[in-house]
Amino acid sequence: FLSLSMGSIILQRLIERRGDLVDKLVMAGAVFRANWKMKLFVYSARFLKNILPYRVMYDLFSLIILPKKNHARSRRIFRLQSRKLNTAEYLKWVALHKEFFGLLRRFFDQKLEKASLVVVGSEDHIFFQAAKRFVARQQKATLVIFERCGHVCNIEQFERFNQIALQYLLQPKATL
Repeated sequence: FLSLSMGSIILQRLIERRGDLVDKLVMAGAVFRANWKMKLFVYSARFLKNILPYRVMYDLFSLIILPKKNHARSRRIFRLQSRKLNTAEYLKWVALHKEFFGLLRRFFDQKLEKASLVVVGSEDHIFFQAAKRFVARQQKATLVIFERCGHVCNIEQFERFNQIALQYLLQPKATL
């Protein structure tokens, strides 16, 4: 399995419920903990949800998580994808903040039972430190850091990411 960003939470939940379906996993730009910047944004979104249009909030969020010039492509793709959501879906996402933060805390403290590759960008100022701490606690996890990449490292260095992810996923289980 391969997950991107918040998909890492869904993947960990899948392993929890149906671990038999997962052999090994690659998590790119994985979300393991919410730092103060993420929490501030989420709580601000709760407050501003009825004042600002959700697209403005997504544009702000893209600037917060991908602030540098070399993140422009990732930011543009993030914004394009966010246009597929509607206001009702955005409001549901904002309402899930307590459950979301609770899942992050629980999964951070859980032992990974599956071989895992965690790929993060060195410029991911929201989730990088948590990813390092998470992998350091996990016996079956390996960390790969992409220099000069932000949160969406699989887009910023897509060729390298695809090569590393495929190599890892196709590797025989005994060699992990």
